[in-house]
Amino acid sequence: MTPVVFWDVDTQRDFMEPGGALFVPGAPEIVSNLERLTRCAREHGVQVIAPMDDHTPADPEISARPDFRETFPPHCMRGTPGQQRIGATAPKNPLYIENRPYTRTELADLLRAHRGEIFIKKQAISPFTNPATEEILRLLAPQTVIVYGVCADFCVHQTVMGLADGTRRVYVVRDATRAIDAEVALRCEAEWRRRGVEMVTTADVIAERVVRLSARH
Repeated sequence: MTPVVFWDVDTQRDFMEPGGALFVPGAPEIVSNLERLTRCAREHGVQVIAPMDDHTPADPEISARPDFRETFPPHCMRGTPGQQRIGATAPKNPLYIENRPYTRTELADLLRAHRGEIFIKKQAISPFTNPATEEILRLLAPQTVIVYGVCADFCVHQTVMGLADGTRRVYVVRDATRAIDAEVALRCEAEWRRRGVEMVTTADVIAERVVRLSARH
């Protein structure tokens, strides 16, 4: 069982940088907090799980006529600079999990041998569209998950809804997330609270007021 994991949602250049293909307003404002959380995880040996968009033109989400609810312009396209993590959350030793079925033994062997970030590739908003996500959670069995990233009203929301199933404590770092639509984000937050999710700050996490950050063994 893993005491705590940090869950870094989609802090990729196409979302985080003003010139990105699907820039989230206000995203640059949280970069310093993202950097602090990344550094905190490394200092304490906390496992970082980092879903990432890994799009191709054939993905249903990608459209030349997007509705910005279920379809979006091309973004985080496979192999492009916009798909990469920003400097504040760039990995040092990533393990990339493809969007395909893995056996439990296969994943267990990969996780056992790895000491670095776990990057879960996805072609849709929810990380749980990758079948490996649930198995990784079962194998790590975190007691606490601390969520941050973009955007609160889409990918963060789907992440939190999947995590908050009553089997673990879930916290969202309010000052390390940003939304496309602030009003929608408030409705999402209300739903999270109904599921027992708590809102915290970067300072709360780093000062260990949320949970004790134990080194991974």
